Amino acid sequence: GIDRINRRLSRKPLPLRALVGALMITCTELFLGCVLNLWLGMGIWDYSNLPLHLMGQICLPFSLLWFLLCFPACLLCRLVRRRVFLENV
Repeated sequence: GIDRINRRLSRKPLPLRALVGALMITCTELFLGCVLNLWLGMGIWDYSNLPLHLMGQICLPFSLLWFLLCFPACLLCRLVRRRVFLENV
């Protein structure tokens, strides 16, 4: 997912690509949390004790962490495409 965002927004600034990546990860986490934790009752994670959470499935601190982690992820995706797949990015 991060690589696809990185490709589609390749001409956009890195912070914007990281923000879109973080939003994608957070939305995926919310969807999977609702299905796995709330609907199926698996209890894999629970952010209820963290600030600014939504139903205990996502929270602002982790969304900010995803944002920060998307910076190196975007750069790593680009490096892999250049070095491994020999793409001219």
